[in-house]
Amino acid sequence: MAKRCIAVKTAPAATGPYSQAVLAGNLVFLSGQICLAPDGTGPRKGTFEDELRQTLSNVKAALEDAGSGLDHVVKTTVFPVRHE
Repeated sequence: MAKRCIAVKTAPAATGPYSQAVLAGNLVFLSGQICLAPDGTGPRKGTFEDELRQTLSNVKAALEDAGSGLDHVVKTTVFPVRHE
């Protein structure tokens, strides 16, 4: 099965030794998405809803680059981060 790493220009670049997403056959795998701003200015801080909205926007960009979309998501897990 062929695999392709996804590198999206409309979402923040991966900040570690991983890809934003991987396309394997007709499946797209994403992991470790956070509320980073696409322009590289760092995390978008706000309410839980604001941060989740930015994170899902990043997920959507990666999915669309792979030829998919949010309507094809099978499972997702959200871990809220508490700001002190």
